[in-house]
Amino acid sequence: MIGARIRELRKERNMTLRELADALGVPFTTLGNYERGDRKPDLQFLLDISKYFGVSMDFLSRTDEITSYED
Repeated sequence: MIGARIRELRKERNMTLRELADALGVPFTTLGNYERGDRKPDLQFLLDISKYFGVSMDFLSRTDEITSYED
């Protein structure tokens, strides 16, 4: 689920895998593994990506559509 959310956020902003990986300071292969679900991201990465996209960590890990605490 987390990987699908990351991919969804990236595509909404018309970013390539490499562009997002560079912005977050991770190898693009690692990001690809997260998106496919081959690897699970650590807590620090989840914090970084939630801040980068301005979404809650709940949004990354849940199936509902609430993106922030204000919703």
